[in-house]
Amino acid sequence: MPIRIGGTGFGYIIVNGARYNSDIIVCSNSVKTRPKYLSKRYRERFNHTPLSREELDYILSVCGNPEAIVIGTGQYGALPIMDSARELLDSLRMNGVEVLIDKTPKVIDKVNELLSKGVSVLAIIHVTC
Repeated sequence: MPIRIGGTGFGYIIVNGARYNSDIIVCSNSVKTRPKYLSKRYRERFNHTPLSREELDYILSVCGNPEAIVIGTGQYGALPIMDSARELLDSLRMNGVEVLIDKTPKVIDKVNELLSKGVSVLAIIHVTC
């Protein structure tokens, strides 16, 4: 069954009718819990668990080589993305991967659009701040 994001609000996202109350990753046709433990050690520095290079590398190793990466930075856009992760995203963009980073409510339509077109998508979705 193709993935379709139905909506989001503070602390949740609805995917294919199921409610998730934590950050998720979407790898084209599957939904997984975001492996935040890989970035937890940076939490004190950012006062929030950021998206680190280690976490992004791991997610890419699990999800393969997407044609598009979409990052939902939370309801208010507060998810920090570490410089090293941004450097990797810039490198991927220069190699033809579409990269979109914006507040979670704003990226949902784009994720749905890409998936409906059969594009291989990696979406990292932060559901709170």
